Amino acid sequence: MKISLKKDSQIKSSARSQTLVVFYSCTESKTKSRSKQISAPNVAKSILNLLTSALSEGTLSGSRMEATLLGNVNVNEYKNLLAISLGSSTTVLNEDLRQAAAAAHKTLLSSRLQNADFLCDNIFARSGRNTQAAVSAVVEGLLLSDYEFDEYKSKETRESRQSLKSAGLLCSNKTNTLNISKGLQAGQTLAECINFSRRLGDTPGNLMTPAELAKTTQTAARGTKLKVTVWDKARIKKERMGGLYGVSLGSSAEPRFIIMEYKGATSSKKPVCFVGK
Repeated sequence: MKISLKKDSQIKSSARSQTLVVFYSCTESKTKSRSKQISAPNVAKSILNLLTSALSEGTLSGSRMEATLLGNVNVNEYKNLLAISLGSSTTVLNEDLRQAAAAAHKTLLSSRLQNADFLCDNIFARSGRNTQAAVSAVVEGLLLSDYEFDEYKSKETRESRQSLKSAGLLCSNKTNTLNISKGLQAGQTLAECINFSRRLGDTPGNLMTPAELAKTTQTAARGTKLKVTVWDKARIKKERMGGLYGVSLGSSAEPRFIIMEYKGATSSKKPVCFVGK
């Protein structure tokens, strides 16, 4: 899936996505009637009116992570409006945004819609000052939801899979796009690394052998500041790593010990080590 940054004033009507995605909250009024009210900061009045009408008609209830697709409404030059409820809480965490983006992705796929734009100013209104982290959370939610382990499925099956082709982060003219760009990059990097790890875990053990795992790790680290060192069976035995060596004798696949080093701080600072098995 391609995720890009868009300026509202710079995109032509023909280049807009089919669907606009907005996040909203649904709270009870303080009046005796305790009626529900829609809160959707930084959205056009026409969109707010549409959501309010949908609530009064029962089309949406406002329950947390409810996804409501309003089709053929032709609002703000978009054919469809997808509304994702963040519930009634006044405090919205980045995890809420991550889950909301995932809910949007699921609904877009089930509705066979291939592209959508997310209204950034609407997202920022709930994220406080850290807009970069908020954007990253939305991007992570989209890309993590888009993951599917299909490497061993037929070409016909892979090509027939319904997928979200593109998503846009739609910004107004007043929006400073620097933090949005940083958030987009951070979210893509995090999601790509997580999905890479998921692929390693999902690959059958008879195919993701220790040697293949080491090779894949070395390939992934090329062009980065990550140094990868791989010890083979002989080196493992030489280092007296009896546990690892002994367990490997029960397999036809030879063992590997992978060392990954990233020197991101000065040499005077103590290193942080992670040991996995």
